Amino acid sequence: MINKSHDSIVKERMVRKADPSILGGIWNGKEYQHICKDLALNFIDGEAPLMADFKGSLSRDKIKYHHGAAHLNSSQVMCISFFKKFFEYKKYELLLDVLRNAGIKIEDGAKIEAAAVEYEPNHCERTNFDFYILLTSGKHISFECKFTEPEFGGISKTEDTYKYVDKWDKTYSALLKDSFYFKDKDCNCKNKECLHDGVLSKSCEKKKTCFIYEFHKYYQINRNILYATDKDDYVIFLTPRENKALDKERKNIDTLAESYGTDHIKNLYWENLIETTLEVVKGDADLYEYYKKFEYKYF
Repeated sequence: MINKSHDSIVKERMVRKADPSILGGIWNGKEYQHICKDLALNFIDGEAPLMADFKGSLSRDKIKYHHGAAHLNSSQVMCISFFKKFFEYKKYELLLDVLRNAGIKIEDGAKIEAAAVEYEPNHCERTNFDFYILLTSGKHISFECKFTEPEFGGISKTEDTYKYVDKWDKTYSALLKDSFYFKDKDCNCKNKECLHDGVLSKSCEKKKTCFIYEFHKYYQINRNILYATDKDDYVIFLTPRENKALDKERKNIDTLAESYGTDHIKNLYWENLIETTLEVVKGDADLYEYYKKFEYKYF
């Protein structure tokens, strides 16, 4: 018996549910049934947003759609599809109610001042938040969204021997000063040998106590946490519970949150968020129908 990956299982499930007329897109010259013929067809309402800002002007950029955005299991399109609907009309702006019901503590009276997908707060550092909210209180909520990916991103092998060393020295060391969680970390290593060539070397004798090593061990996760500058900022990792390949890294996120004594670094499951959303929007027939379609497509 073949042990199928979560990615394969989800693709097969989504193909069975999808309208066959939209499928059969091309990837590297070959037709695939889990790829839509056009990007817009991968959106529940057939509309692919152009601009990254859903409210306010955080980004002012066009959305840079991934090369695989037409794939049914694109986590980028999944994320955009979920959040964009709340900003189509003023009466739809129920997202904070949804998040409160999902266990995110947002003060009464706070409103969304700005919201954007694919938000990049520092063009030199290049961390890209899948979805980002700025509240009227000045606090922010950031989201890293996964679907069928088997892991969060890490550093990768590079021919530029000192790529990650230089980035640490020129960028991260400065950003740490404003980070609520990381500003007091011990980062006095001079050689940073563990980062050479983009391969996280385990030979360093200080790897168990050195934050530079720990930061790059869970690179994408820690880059998201790095931008929390206040104890009330939220860093949300939104993933499907059914994707067991992410269990180890989700456990690390929970361990980090526990070590800092916070519930503002948080794992949130798509399944729970959808259930909460349907409960909150059930009074509006159009919204409820949209999120039932979302649930059907993805789960």
